[in-house]
Amino acid sequence: MEFAGLRLEDPRELGGFRPLARLGEGGMGQVFLALSPGEQWAAVKVIRRDFAGDPEFRGRFAAEVRAAQRVRGAHLASLLAADLDGEEPWLATTYVAGPSLLELVTAHGPLPAEQVMLLAWGIAHALTDIHAADIVHRDLKPANVILDETGPKVIDFGIVKSLTQSVTHRSSSTRIGTPLYMSPEQAMGRPVGAPSDIFALGSTLHRLATGREAFAADNEWAVAHRIVADHPDLTGLTPRLRDLIAACLDKDPDHRPTPEWVRTWCETSLGDTLGPGAWMAIEGSRTAIRSRTQALRTLTVLTSAGGPETHPRTIPDIAPNKPTGAKPPTPPGDSADPATAGKPTTGPIGAPVPSLEPVIVTKSQKDVKNTPHTHLIGLTVGLVAGVVFAGFGLLLRLIPDATPTAAWAPASLGISFFLIIYALGLRNDHGPDVVTVDSQGLTFQQQPNRKKDERSSHAVAWADISVIKVTGGEQRAGHGGPVRDRSGRLVAAGPKSELHVRYLDHVLPGERLGSDLGSGWHRIYGPSTRFPWAVPACELRDGLARFAGDRYEHPDQTA
Repeated sequence: MEFAGLRLEDPRELGGFRPLARLGEGGMGQVFLALSPGEQWAAVKVIRRDFAGDPEFRGRFAAEVRAAQRVRGAHLASLLAADLDGEEPWLATTYVAGPSLLELVTAHGPLPAEQVMLLAWGIAHALTDIHAADIVHRDLKPANVILDETGPKVIDFGIVKSLTQSVTHRSSSTRIGTPLYMSPEQAMGRPVGAPSDIFALGSTLHRLATGREAFAADNEWAVAHRIVADHPDLTGLTPRLRDLIAACLDKDPDHRPTPEWVRTWCETSLGDTLGPGAWMAIEGSRTAIRSRTQALRTLTVLTSAGGPETHPRTIPDIAPNKPTGAKPPTPPGDSADPATAGKPTTGPIGAPVPSLEPVIVTKSQKDVKNTPHTHLIGLTVGLVAGVVFAGFGLLLRLIPDATPTAAWAPASLGISFFLIIYALGLRNDHGPDVVTVDSQGLTFQQQPNRKKDERSSHAVAWADISVIKVTGGEQRAGHGGPVRDRSGRLVAAGPKSELHVRYLDHVLPGERLGSDLGSGWHRIYGPSTRFPWAVPACELRDGLARFAGDRYEHPDQTA
């Protein structure tokens, strides 16, 4: 995905919120991705001028916003702040770094029944909190539910009535909400309450479970007629999911279930599925969430480097994991395009964006040259052992009374020793001779152990890391540094250093590089791990301080 950069006419500050990119444009106006005064990500909606100029709209909008500010819940994108009196009113909500349910079902097709039931449970939680504040959403639909790794988040609650009443005042339309997800009472222009949101929930679940709209038709008026008069096709659904959707889509508002009833129904159906990490198992969620999280990380790095007036035209999507065997990032000073080498990129207003060159730490040439080739040692030791045992076997054959079995046994043992020792030599990896730290994460390149042109590569992305630190290593003016002799060969690195990380919850145990140390920590590499990694971890501190941001746990200033 990409975040669209700001345009010249876009605001640079809104009540302490700092817009950095465009998220889209809806019926109410333009939506910006911004940093809050506390440096948290927020979605800021700026209301269109034609609505802002209507005194009645301003009054209704102010009342709705004040009510929405009272709503809090684990499955809501909370309203953070608003300016109701400015020339262009705006409101800021928590930005949810994930895909909408509409995006998921469009990209991956219908979801399994268990995953639909899980999402129904989370949305019902949100509706419980909304209705407890005497607010009706009025526009619940897949596009207004965003999924991150903590579950679905309902957005745009409590502020639809002001907009739709203004639209109605300006036209002959009496429709309120998105036509495909209206309730029968909405379609007929009657007063709506909490049961209307339950009907929209049923239509949303139908779309997730089947990939089709519950009341699709050729035009909006035909859609409204179907909502009032027809029943959706629920064939092919599991019995419990079918019964849930049918109950939510009851034409009579008084016969529809409450959000609490929906939650209980889902909990009974799901059982132990409602556990940690359940949301990341939803089809397509892991990749989509990682993509947005990494795009935010990239935007943070660029913003920190370029200052508040630097706005990249687009923020590219960064793959959360580099593939094994991939080439490392281009070293500093080596541009893939000679014509653009050394030239800074620019944002839409022409301000230069400083180049963030990766930090590349390598072993000295002495270290590389003197690294023992254990596969050659294994070959030599194995050959010697094989020759010794084979010779012993030949000597046995010279004994007149020796049996053929006694003569060949030592020779066979020698061959076995050769194969075992040589194989152990092949398995001994020497660790990375190049470690790259950049805006994407860390890449460890391991020197070849069999063929001169063969290298292995492992990567850890920032998007997967909660905390990273280096333990041990000599401290020099706040930085770790190895100890080398006059020829430049590594002698010691003070106390032996190790690289430790804590992964985010979405990274499955089998995907975590390093050994488990307990308490959530993993050792990526160090002298105590299986492989004798060559680049001292303490040499990575400068790169981590530059690129890891607040993930980097700085060492205590002790020797």
